[in-house]
Order: sequence, then structure tokens, then C-alpha cells
Amino acid sequence: MANYRDIIARYQDKPGGIIEAYHALQREFNYIPHEAVKEVARVFRLSEAQAYGVATFYSYLSVEPRGNYIIRMCESAPCHIAGADEIIKAFERELGIKVG
Repeated sequence: MANYRDIIARYQDKPGGIIEAYHALQREFNYIPHEAVKEVARVFRLSEAQAYGVATFYSYLSVEPRGNYIIRMCESAPCHIAGADEIIKAFERELGIKVG
């Protein structure tokens, strides 16, 4: 497993490097560790709040550990009318998992 500092350093001089660094961290760790957010803030000269804001703005990035497989379900009204609730219950039952 790569060191998060090494990953971040690869992107520090690139335009848009913060997003690329977060993508690389996500690929390596399956989430963005808190210490990595602090390092991103230092390297990209941002406050920790700003670095955290970028990391949490995009729904495909996660600052919390999560499973290896992500199942996304539509939560709109038309999807619920079409039976999304039943599909979610089937996933929970068959896979032994809970939403979230």
C-alpha cells in the first residue's frame, strides 16, 4: 500500500491536482483518510476546512471507510413508484447488508 504523502506529492504541481490526488487516494485506500486531508491542506496551501470541503463535495469521494463494492440506488420519486424500495429490501435480505 502506498504512503498517502507520496500519492499527494505526485499531484502538487498540476492544475486541478487536488482532485486528482483525492481520486488517487480513493483508489488506493477506498476512502480518503483524515490524515491525508490534512496533508492535502498543507501541500495545496488550503485550510483544513477547505480541503475537507473539496473531499466531501463530490458524492463519489468518501472520507469514511466503506465497503469494496458500492451499490447505488436511485432515490427519486419515480424510482420509488417503480419499486426501488422492494429492490433495496431484496439487496438487504439477499446480501445481508443494510443501506448506508
